[in-house]
Amino acid sequence: MPDEVGANPQAVTESEIWKNILNDLGSFPVIHTTDDAFLHAYDYALSNYRPQSAKDRWDAPWGATFTVASCVTVANSGTVTTASSITSVKKGQYVTGTGVQVGTQVMNVGVGAFTLSLPATAAGTVTLTFYPPCLGETTNRSEVTSVTIATSTGVLYVAAVSLNNNVPISNLVLMPGTTGDAGPTHQWMGLWDWRGNQLATSADATSTAITASTPAVFPIATTAAGAATSFTTTYAGMHYIGVCLTTANAPVLTAEVSFAGTTTLPPILCGTATGQAAPFAFPATLGTITPTANRYYFYCY
Repeated sequence: MPDEVGANPQAVTESEIWKNILNDLGSFPVIHTTDDAFLHAYDYALSNYRPQSAKDRWDAPWGATFTVASCVTVANSGTVTTASSITSVKKGQYVTGTGVQVGTQVMNVGVGAFTLSLPATAAGTVTLTFYPPCLGETTNRSEVTSVTIATSTGVLYVAAVSLNNNVPISNLVLMPGTTGDAGPTHQWMGLWDWRGNQLATSADATSTAITASTPAVFPIATTAAGAATSFTTTYAGMHYIGVCLTTANAPVLTAEVSFAGTTTLPPILCGTATGQAAPFAFPATLGTITPTANRYYFYCY
């Protein structure tokens, strides 16, 4: 809702603010005026119109957990201080440890301190464990079947993923099927926008083994600005995640199988594109995506 201009700006009521929020979310036109109706409509809109990535974090796999030692908690306070490095601690991560209530998340991160969503139940110096939430997955993992797709060497396999705006992404993840790869010669993953413009790539993991049925994590190494450890999204909506392997061992991918008649409808949600042994240099585009019926399972955090 734009700011009012002029010498005598019009007062905006709380009802008008709620209406604008709901209509901006794409919900149905709001005609009720009671607070209860607004809350129900707001909850409905958040559940049905926010990006899939906002829902994914609750049921998608977490990223690799890590611990931070020497965290000082204060009873009945959400503030935690520490002399340890907390560069990996991010807003939204779940936290567990002595004195931390079930369901606690990180609310804010500062210099040498962070804030918990729930107050600690005891004072002490403890080691806390953090669970990075999934920021987006190409399909809900509960929909992935046992069907596996044999990869072809040098082919770029891509799938659409919905991401929120202004989200720092550090890792792209490939979920192999029941056959891994003991000795690829090149392997990398990348992130593109909905038009196919290159946003970020991992380094070439060369001959690192891909273990069957075990997530293979590819940290982001390069963006358009050069060497980087993360990429921050600039809009909310569809992006593409892809993987390219050069190998003689043909590992398999996991996927959700779609009805063939829907795969060619724009936008293309999954398919193959021309790849190469090493990650593309910037700038580069995906080029033509040949649609497939298998929506490959990748995720990021």
